[in-house]
Amino acid sequence: MSNISKFFISLAVFIVLCVSGLYWFVNHEVERALNQAVEDVPGLSLTYADLSVGLSDHSVLLEKVEATLPGGQQVAADSLRITAFDQRNPVPHFATVQARGVSVQAIQANVGDWAGPLVTLGVSEIRGDLDLDYRYEPQTQTLTVNTLVLSVPDLGDVRLKAAIDRLDLTQLRVEKLLGLRMVYADLVYADRALVGLLLGNTARLLNVSEAEARTRVRAEITAMADYAARDSNPVAAAALAGLADFVADPGQVAIASRPGEPVPVLYFFMGRDFYENLHLLNVTVITDAEHEI
Repeated sequence: MSNISKFFISLAVFIVLCVSGLYWFVNHEVERALNQAVEDVPGLSLTYADLSVGLSDHSVLLEKVEATLPGGQQVAADSLRITAFDQRNPVPHFATVQARGVSVQAIQANVGDWAGPLVTLGVSEIRGDLDLDYRYEPQTQTLTVNTLVLSVPDLGDVRLKAAIDRLDLTQLRVEKLLGLRMVYADLVYADRALVGLLLGNTARLLNVSEAEARTRVRAEITAMADYAARDSNPVAAAALAGLADFVADPGQVAIASRPGEPVPVLYFFMGRDFYENLHLLNVTVITDAEHEI
């Protein structure tokens, strides 16, 4: 073997060792920082089978993740990929996360909290995929959810985009939240089985067939739309008419809020009724296939 060949082979081995060492170092440092971040949150625990770091895109991949949230709720995921995360602020100002095979046991929750209605419908576990991308601008105190996608094959798929302002993430206190304002919101929901479960539960409560329950619910919403029209509230009338159409033929529905100017959340607790709130938020409901999940 020539000296030049030996040189290039030695160089290749050196590069491989350097890259391997760098990869180990990055993984070790990320794991240390992650574990420290978890320890800093009271009541939070996190375990995972493996952690790896992508050197090209700086993403962090956790596999076989199990977590206990501060409220005691247990969550698991087959994989969790973090492609962006703010480490400079106690409450992260941005994050981009993709979770696959997320599993939440609804029956673990207490009746009356978020899982109560699902347990009533016979849903004991929520399993699906989650994508989240959000940014917070401290100068304008605006939190923008660029993407929040939850896909649950047994229930449905939902995509949310929204923005709120006058949110101070540096001082998260209840009194501070009273000044929140809704800037806009877009929600697209594609039904798989959730509407059927809701109508089935309604049918049991009314002791009627599911078809009759659907007819009654649609008639009730249509009556609300007619009332809004008589009350000179075309925004509420159109939104409720769209909702009635969705109940009649569940598929995909797009609900948007585009107020002329940001609406203080406090307004919703100042005696306005449901119809007035729909008008205030300038809500539209469209049942078509133009909005993709």
